[in-house]
Amino acid sequence: MQIRKTTLADLPRVMEIYAAARAFMAAQGNPRQSGPTCWPPEALVREDIRRGRSHVCVAEDGAIAAVFFFDRGMDIEPGYRDIREGAWEDEGPYGVVHRIAVDKTRPEKGVGAFCLDWAFARCGHLRIDTHGDNRVMQGLLARLGFTFRGIIHVAEDNDPRLAYEKSDGFRCRIPTEAEMVLRWDDEIARQEDKGNWLIWRERAFQRFRAGSALPYYGFLDGVPICEATANLQPDRRFAAPGMVELFAFRTVPEHRGRGYFSRLMAYMLHDLRERGFTRAVVGVEPQETRNRAMYHHWGFTEPAGTTVETYPDGTQIHVLFFARPL
Repeated sequence: MQIRKTTLADLPRVMEIYAAARAFMAAQGNPRQSGPTCWPPEALVREDIRRGRSHVCVAEDGAIAAVFFFDRGMDIEPGYRDIREGAWEDEGPYGVVHRIAVDKTRPEKGVGAFCLDWAFARCGHLRIDTHGDNRVMQGLLARLGFTFRGIIHVAEDNDPRLAYEKSDGFRCRIPTEAEMVLRWDDEIARQEDKGNWLIWRERAFQRFRAGSALPYYGFLDGVPICEATANLQPDRRFAAPGMVELFAFRTVPEHRGRGYFSRLMAYMLHDLRERGFTRAVVGVEPQETRNRAMYHHWGFTEPAGTTVETYPDGTQIHVLFFARPL
């Protein structure tokens, strides 16, 4: 099986699957979850498709075996902000699955689990909700390692929903000074030429203590594995109201390429926006084409100038700057 984005050509088949899923849930003692409102309406599914959020699971013979909504980011589901009789464990960026429906006439087994595993692999932190009468979904979520977190409410009806969460242990937050010491000690130990790094370390602590910079760390099972810093008081190049400069992006080598830093970036941008900042700028050396492509993906597309920066040992580098609104 494979997952791909839903197209408008898939819409008739998708709506058939949703109709059959409502009938199946009613037969399983769960008539209220989607039946009274015929949820989801076609207009909503069309919007999911337009936004690239609807996905289908395609079987080996090319037939659609399931459909679901998937999105990810920071605080992306408004209905999850108010959770009662419990709390979310991980407040970092997350993925969310909604409107999952499986064609029960197909011979494939484990289709729902396949879809949820696919979504989790792309975010490492997944949230989902289901109706209290949906015993089938509750059992599936328990088998896949999701934990019940509390009660939330949804727009389509007044019935409460059971909220579940699964996380890989990655957390984002501003570190303590003691945690910064450990992270800098580890980073410097990895460097052959430690001269520049020792000076950068001292500057980082000076800025942190003065309140002019905020470090953001990503922790995996309590160990810092990636970081970024926000300069809250940029120099005159970027000294505009609401502007913040982001720099010192680092991930320890053994954890690169797994999406951890993208999750840290989403957390940092959200936190800075909550603090009242309105624009952010990043710098990149011209030859760092991979980093430049990543920054573009994160929305840093507006050229914001160039400069020559000098390292503590006298090495000079050319830097291109790109900005984005927050």
